[in-house]
Amino acid sequence: MDAIPGEYLLIVSDLPDDLYVKAVRHGVEDILESAIAVETESTAPLQILLGSDGGRITAAILRRDGRPALGAQVVLVPDSARRNQPDQYRLGTTGEDGLVTMRGIPPGGYKLFAWETIEPNAYRNQDYMRTYDSLGLSIFIGPGENRAVEARVISE
Repeated sequence: MDAIPGEYLLIVSDLPDDLYVKAVRHGVEDILESAIAVETESTAPLQILLGSDGGRITAAILRRDGRPALGAQVVLVPDSARRNQPDQYRLGTTGEDGLVTMRGIPPGGYKLFAWETIEPNAYRNQDYMRTYDSLGLSIFIGPGENRAVEARVISE
């Protein structure tokens, strides 16, 4: 690998909706949940395995009065072990019917949050999220699983 020695975080973006990063290997080492350590004489190949068995969630987001929440910002936040991986998050905005669909979700545990408004990337800030953790809907997604859930929008 031709790179300056150091640690790198791999970010894969712009994948088709139904694909996700299933595994990342540097040589024989599985580095999906860690940084890539590049040494001066490293000749180990970097392999990225994509999965096509991602899950799907259709979330109905409701306001306090029970009506659909139009334009709610919905974030699927991965469990704590995977929160340092930007490609593990899923984002969406509800339509007029209060529905949002997220596809290509890597199998694992998540919390679903829906806000009327949220600053960009605030969901990646641990201190910010600590305030809302109890308001998230815990969800486990298995390979190829299709789930329908209902959640309330968070009003600030």
